[in-house]
Amino acid sequence: MSFFTFIDKFLLHKVFEPISYWFQRQFGWDCFSLANFFRVLISLCALCLSVFSFQGEKYPQGVFQFSGAVIYFFFVGNWMEEVSTKVRGRGFRNHLEISTMMFFLRIIFTYRSLMVIGSLISSIYMARPSRFIDNIFVLCMWLFIYFLSCTPLPPSEGKFQKWFKSLLKKLSSEPLSEPA
Repeated sequence: MSFFTFIDKFLLHKVFEPISYWFQRQFGWDCFSLANFFRVLISLCALCLSVFSFQGEKYPQGVFQFSGAVIYFFFVGNWMEEVSTKVRGRGFRNHLEISTMMFFLRIIFTYRSLMVIGSLISSIYMARPSRFIDNIFVLCMWLFIYFLSCTPLPPSEGKFQKWFKSLLKKLSSEPLSEPA
């Protein structure tokens, strides 16, 4: 097994799948819900970067980033629905886990994310919001790719959902007290 395969399998099976399983047990959100959350953050970062480009009078770059964010949001959303319906609730392993293309994307963004962490801290102190958003963009892309490659547990209600439903049931069954 190569070093990169070892790193990828470790991150996928020992880091991201346990995190997604914990979220699914606690809140009922599977790995695709987490990936969708990061997809929205990626689109918001791209929109913010396009605003910074418009302010810096880089109009073609701003238009390109804005249109790219919109296309990315809808295109990837449709693709995610297709992937999640193949895997969700059927007990199959996620085919993106063994996809060569996804393996290379995961390795590239793992490397890029390690480089970004130091830059992220310095961008906060140097007050460079466009650099900070760019770094958040890369980290969100890394998290998106890994959560999209995870295999979800079978669908079930999370502990929080059960607790909230029981609370609502309890509150609706108690009579309202009249003010004195």
